[in-house]
Amino acid sequence: MLNDDKREVVRNDWLILQLESFIFKQYGAVQRALILQRMRLLAHLLTTVRNILKNNTPSLLKLINSAQFNDTVEAVC
Repeated sequence: MLNDDKREVVRNDWLILQLESFIFKQYGAVQRALILQRMRLLAHLLTTVRNILKNNTPSLLKLINSAQFNDTVEAVC
């Protein structure tokens, strides 16, 4: 993975790491590029929501909570 801000987000988010583990068990090392792409997409979503909220604390787990739904939709649009 590239050494940038998304890498740090991935390394510090529990749910993204769990998803990586799950996908790796499903597809193995053959789909390494797919796994990295998915992790970077989630890191980008999380970074965008953090910029909208002006807060570095939300995790991906908190974003799937119904209270953060509007912020998540705004980040995607």
